Amino acid sequence: MSIATSLPAGFGTESFEAFLDARREPDWLTRLRRSAWSDFEQLGWPDRRDEEWIRTDIRLFKLGRFSLPAQRPTGPCPAGALAEGVELAGGTASLNGFAAAQRSIQPWLRVGLFSANCTNCCVTMKRCCGLT
Repeated sequence: MSIATSLPAGFGTESFEAFLDARREPDWLTRLRRSAWSDFEQLGWPDRRDEEWIRTDIRLFKLGRFSLPAQRPTGPCPAGALAEGVELAGGTASLNGFAAAQRSIQPWLRVGLFSANCTNCCVTMKRCCGLT
């Protein structure tokens, strides 16, 4: 697998906008992502005095050291460890935030059960629900 070129380092507005530009998603999903980003920017980091975070020390977690992938990685997607020896009706896999594989089994498709990655699901929802 080759290493993908990354967007600007960190989780700032510049890297978020570059992330959106690198994706081909419907406008309604981009608006949803922008709304979630706005919430992320307005909310503070958890505090160790908050009950849910009392036993979690995130002082060493440096968000600025991470970046989002700019391109779809190439090469095979690793097999899911939890799926080994299990008969699944289908599944999706992502690699560095990009859809890498999806599979649905025909008998389940006939009864309306399918698996899809976010991008394919959004396209289907737009077609089925008239979302724009």
